[in-house]
Amino acid sequence: MRNLLFGTLLGAAVAFSGVLSPASAQASVAERIQQISAKYLGTPYVLDPFGEGENGKFDRDPLYRFDAFDCTTYVETMMALALSHDGDFNEFFNTLQRIRYRDGTIGYVTRNHFPEVDWIPNNTRAGFISDVTEAVAGPFGVQQARAVIDKRSWYEHKQLDQLNVPGASREQKELLLSELRAEGVKYQPELSVMPYIGIDQLFPSGEPNAELFARIPPGSVLNVVRPDWDLSGTEGTHLNVSHQALVVKKDGVLTVRHATTGSFQRVVDQPLAEWLHGFIGHPTIKGINLLRIRE
Repeated sequence: MRNLLFGTLLGAAVAFSGVLSPASAQASVAERIQQISAKYLGTPYVLDPFGEGENGKFDRDPLYRFDAFDCTTYVETMMALALSHDGDFNEFFNTLQRIRYRDGTIGYVTRNHFPEVDWIPNNTRAGFISDVTEAVAGPFGVQQARAVIDKRSWYEHKQLDQLNVPGASREQKELLLSELRAEGVKYQPELSVMPYIGIDQLFPSGEPNAELFARIPPGSVLNVVRPDWDLSGTEGTHLNVSHQALVVKKDGVLTVRHATTGSFQRVVDQPLAEWLHGFIGHPTIKGINLLRIRE
């Protein structure tokens, strides 16, 4: 497998070359996030575009790509690029897999599927991020989102069309689906508790809280928080997070840079305050959680 993987990576190293210049490599990680992520504005949005590669058991989408992202894979790829020095492709690839998978072990079951109980805690433990929500909120305080993440039920809800195994017969896919669903047996429901800054705190009386917005650091990861969001009917579980994005400063204005759906279907920039203002009174979106990317 190592030789096959090496051949695949070698072909893509050309696409990677030049992404990091010596100048940007000397910048802070927040500055590198801003510089590098701008190169991918306009990249198409594709849901779940990454997988476990051509040898994956359940999902054979590529281990990385630069031509399509969803919200999380965009954040992951930009982080890996920013944390790779002097344009080192191997460092990028290894960093990306450590961000995407628990302990960097590539596999569907070890993928950080849930921001609340996988992505954030595993990447915090690995030293890639730290939660700065409470520090940013400061005197304005934080709220707590609580949801029970039911991985067992999530696995039980998997369907044939969620397998990505080109060339497999229906019978083979049904066997694989049974195996995938069985992976959930090992899990017990897990309570997720995470801090967030409320939309009502960001917009008291409907206007932006300038002091609070000024405390939001460019170069951070933003999680859209939907406390106890009920997706049990379709996904088998409740959630606390529905979207991930980057915060940058563009022409002096705090900006959300993200791979998004809706009318865009691509990576775009939107003024942060204007974007968040649209969530005032939203029935499920209640605030944001912020993560600092560590050097």
